[in-house]
Amino acid sequence: MSDLQGNLNKAEAYMDRFRRDGVLNQIGGEAVPALDGATFETLSPVDLKPLA
Repeated sequence: MSDLQGNLNKAEAYMDRFRRDGVLNQIGGEAVPALDGATFETLSPVDLKPLA
């Protein structure tokens, strides 16, 4: 497996987690959602696809 493919596989594993859980705030070492539950879409500057 090439370095590129290995890195793509690692990135996809992270993206799966972000798609499932979103990106939470880190407060006191804990992942904490927004108090009001609000979220927003973050787009990749490379291809304008949603990141989280």
